[in-house]
Amino acid sequence: MLPFVICFCQAISFGQSLHQRGMTTLPPRPKPPSESDCCNSGCDLCVKDIHEQELKIWENECNNILLGQAPKSSLTPDTYTKCRLLDIKSVNHNTSVYTFDSLGYVEIKPGQHLILRELIEGISVTRQYTPIAVPNPQELTFKVLIKHYINGCITSHIKTKWQVGDEVEWRGPHGMFLHSPNKYMKYIMLAAGTGIAPMINVCKDIVRDDGDITTLRLLYACKTYEDILLSSDLKQVASHWNFTYKTFLSQEKEVEKKRSYGENLVSGKITKDDIDLELINPLSTRVLICGTREFNSAMIDHCNQLNIQTEHIFKF
Repeated sequence: MLPFVICFCQAISFGQSLHQRGMTTLPPRPKPPSESDCCNSGCDLCVKDIHEQELKIWENECNNILLGQAPKSSLTPDTYTKCRLLDIKSVNHNTSVYTFDSLGYVEIKPGQHLILRELIEGISVTRQYTPIAVPNPQELTFKVLIKHYINGCITSHIKTKWQVGDEVEWRGPHGMFLHSPNKYMKYIMLAAGTGIAPMINVCKDIVRDDGDITTLRLLYACKTYEDILLSSDLKQVASHWNFTYKTFLSQEKEVEKKRSYGENLVSGKITKDDIDLELINPLSTRVLICGTREFNSAMIDHCNQLNIQTEHIFKF
């Protein structure tokens, strides 16, 4: 007897037929990103790349459903895994830390991120988040820092729908950032808001290596003093000789009154001149950027005006 073989197109057609009869449910096809979704600034993982990945994952998921195969039970880059939400901790008025069961040890290197998938009103939506602490074999969990935007499609869903005990789909890790000790004399790190997450992990990894003398300078942009995230982590890393940072507050009216001992706070936004002051030797300096689309675009423009070579710029 010839073995039964079903190609993907046949499987989907067959599955859709079954779905119409109420016999099975297939996940919705991923919605392609619009042209405006791409910032065209060389992201580590572009939304268009993510969509191509999502299409392949969707095809595999449909096949697995039709063939009765169970999903994988640990985090991997190419399949989604349901991770249980263990804890929700509010950080400030619009940001929270979410702790998930990682279902086993997952090596997430500094600067790498995970991809979240949620089904919102029948549409599959994805977002990238960097764990704020790199997991170790003793901690089978991961934590992500999520800022809630008033009109944010997925963050509004997260804030109103997620509860401890829920199972949420994640995949990863992803990210091409690599650090070679002492390859560069200095890292200039430009971050805004939750863009501090990958920077903190990279800094912690570098300062714990006594043989790595790379100096780290963080310029961190926030709206107000209350918007500063991971301040305790920043102060802890700042206890090392090769890390310093300055925080820029664009909407804080009384910066002087907010400053505590040792804090380097200034009023305003990060400008081209601020970056230029840090460029002692451009050829031995690497610039790392992570923030909102507008922030990233502005920082890249500043770097281009300062003639910083493209290969010396990395955007998370």
